[in-house]
Amino acid sequence: MPAARPGRERGRRERASPAQLRTGDVFGETAFLPGAPRSTDVYAVGEGARVLSLSESQIRTVIDSDPETAARPLLNIAKMLCVRLLNAPR
Repeated sequence: MPAARPGRERGRRERASPAQLRTGDVFGETAFLPGAPRSTDVYAVGEGARVLSLSESQIRTVIDSDPETAARPLLNIAKMLCVRLLNAPR
């Protein structure tokens, strides 16, 4: 599951305008968590753009070795998903 690092990245769904991601933004969770296909491609734009990508096995290793550290990003992902659900069209 990737996260934006300093610099800029752009995400684009088919036939949609590019979205600007900021440092710390998380993307790909809707495919990563349930193991579904990706719906968006992300492209680094400009100097200094970096993406941190974590596999499920890497996340599980952190959970097993340091649950307190692993809890922080997982809690942030849960909060982000809740906000998206609350803002989703009904």
